[in-house]
Amino acid sequence: MVRWKAAEPATCWPQGLLGVLEYVAARGGAAEVAQVERAVGFTRATLAARTDRIPIETYYAGVEAAAQALRAPHFGLDYIDAVEPAELETVGFLAAASETVGEAFGKIMRFHRFMTTGDVFTMDRGPTTATFTLTAWGPPRPAHALVTEMYVADTVTLIERMAGAPVTVRGMRLRHRPADPAQFAARVGFAPETWADRNEWTIDADALDAPMPRPDRALSEFLEGLLLPRARPYLDPASTAGTGGHSPGTLDQVRAVIERELHDGPPTVAQTARGLGLSPRTLQRRLADASTTYGELLDMIRRDVAARCARAGRSLEETAMLCGYADLSSFHRARRRWRAGGTAG
Repeated sequence: MVRWKAAEPATCWPQGLLGVLEYVAARGGAAEVAQVERAVGFTRATLAARTDRIPIETYYAGVEAAAQALRAPHFGLDYIDAVEPAELETVGFLAAASETVGEAFGKIMRFHRFMTTGDVFTMDRGPTTATFTLTAWGPPRPAHALVTEMYVADTVTLIERMAGAPVTVRGMRLRHRPADPAQFAARVGFAPETWADRNEWTIDADALDAPMPRPDRALSEFLEGLLLPRARPYLDPASTAGTGGHSPGTLDQVRAVIERELHDGPPTVAQTARGLGLSPRTLQRRLADASTTYGELLDMIRRDVAARCARAGRSLEETAMLCGYADLSSFHRARRRWRAGGTAG
């Protein structure tokens, strides 16, 4: 079995980890804060002053250490119960200035890859329900369960708290078993299926139509203009997430799922669609809307991964594996085709 290995480290902005440390400081004491700081190699002061991104593994380590220091098995739920829009900086204020909950989530989806290049968070709204999925980055670890519960709380308890709108959960599947299943079910309003093949939960779509308490269109446009220059390198130009409260399976999100699975061989359309919480037909239709096909996008991703590996000085054998090729000869054929300007047939 091939061990999980990323072609390029996933990163996130440091404010997320700073928020975790501030929460620990408010709920614990100096000893608990020091425990988390040792685990991540940063202090609150150094994180507050930091302007560049940090590895997402460092954030994961901080979440795990915080849960342990505070003896909080449902740290993800606890943290979101206390979080404010400022924790997401400009993105949070942009969402808070939206007119509806759905528009707020659309904006978060649009800028999500700017916040983290690791976790893949999607929303697919239908006529009566909205389905969310979360794919955590890297091999399984305790932080995945804690972070998944953060995202669940974002779409259930945070909606109720911010918009005052009740949220009815219609279904939920999790890749982990909550530490206290009864407590988890009581807090989110649903007992999930556990040890599932993906993290997926569905709510009534009506909740997304609830008005936000302080909509401000002028402020929203100003903040988006302020954010775009910083976020553009991380965004998919074809993305239309944030319009009308819908978040399609954008190229950026599709790329993230494919890259995550590529080392084990190229994922099929069905596998990628499942990772995005979409049907294969919906995924193919959205790729067509972006003037591409699944095969073309997969080939482009393999070429990009190969280029990054070359810049990093990785061997041809390792590069072929990370690009999802079964053997070197297949990889060499692809390289010759790329040099000739060809595309996947």
